[in-house]
Amino acid sequence: MLKVLLKKQLSEVFRGYFYNRKTRKARSKANSIVLFILFAFLMIGVVGGTFTAVAIGVCLGCAEVNMGWLYFVIMCGFALVLGAAGSVFNTYSGLYLPKDNDLLLSMPIPVKILITARLLNVYLLGVMYSGVIMLPSLFVYWVIAGAGVLTVLCGIVLFLIMTIIVLVLFCLLGWVVAKISLKREQSALSREKSKSKNRIRRTADKGICTVYFQPGIYAQQRNQRYADTGARCFPYDKGR
Repeated sequence: MLKVLLKKQLSEVFRGYFYNRKTRKARSKANSIVLFILFAFLMIGVVGGTFTAVAIGVCLGCAEVNMGWLYFVIMCGFALVLGAAGSVFNTYSGLYLPKDNDLLLSMPIPVKILITARLLNVYLLGVMYSGVIMLPSLFVYWVIAGAGVLTVLCGIVLFLIMTIIVLVLFCLLGWVVAKISLKREQSALSREKSKSKNRIRRTADKGICTVYFQPGIYAQQRNQRYADTGARCFPYDKGR
């Protein structure tokens, strides 16, 4: 069950690669493969290549003065920023405000499995976005500063710690975005309610005015007809 739910969560994240949102039709396999290749080229080739070049320049300067810790602080900061910018909206829509929440809760699925699947989805997205920077940074450091057993183990532990930090950051930022989205929806609903109340009030005012003034208008029109009829029946002679 967990595997099925996780597959469903990942398919929703990459839904645009399988379905065309404009035509609402499924894409062909060739089109989906091309989109995934372009995505991989963007993430690995462009983003990964750019930060690899940055890591080489930073690592060379830090290794000369024996300040490897500063190198990892800088690269971990880049990884956190990219992770926060890359997956925060997917986190809030998939973890806090999912559209299929009521449907899944109505099924005989334990809540802990559902939450675990969504957290794993967020964690895998964090691994993807942070790994694009962290993995090249570790390999660059191992090549330049040396790849001892302790250095490799510390690098792996650092990567795992970074994925957990990114997961926590994703959850916090997703919660903030979800709260802002709910407030905007509530404010929009309140504006709609106020508009509907104003429309009802204007309609009621028109009805009251019509009920209040219509008899007077009708009486005035009737008196005018009587006056016109009397003028025709008894014309006024100016010569008298």
